[in-house]
Amino acid sequence: GKGYSLTLGALLNLTEMVTLGIAAQDVVSNIDWEGTRIVEDVAGNTISKDNLAGRSNSLDPVYRAGIAVRPPLWGATFAADISNDGALRYGVEKNFFFNALSLRLGQIQADGDTTTTAGIGVHLGPVRIDVAATSDDGFDTMGTMIEGSVRF
Repeated sequence: GKGYSLTLGALLNLTEMVTLGIAAQDVVSNIDWEGTRIVEDVAGNTISKDNLAGRSNSLDPVYRAGIAVRPPLWGATFAADISNDGALRYGVEKNFFFNALSLRLGQIQADGDTTTTAGIGVHLGPVRIDVAATSDDGFDTMGTMIEGSVRF
């Protein structure tokens, strides 16, 4: 499928050390599907075929509120947020080279599962590219995420 999603957010710097934030993810979204979905059993026998051409759907919006704390002399940011679907995210970020490079480590607790994330971000002006590895089994298996954004 191919699609798009719009996320909106705002930050409020309460002090040099504390920032509050809110975000609305997938406020507007659409996914247009193409091709054929094939469902097979464990032996490889086809159970069903479903033509997806012409189908589309949207994502359910997720709303988040969070806090970030930058203790003096630590050189790192500690952050946490909670969303309307009950997911809790927390982690730490360390920036280098005048914030052009970020290293991150965190966890997401959602639906009774805990996922660990480790990532790197490159920030050049308003353009950000972030890459992360995720795992819920101690990195025996791993997922990856790539995100790009432009802030204005």
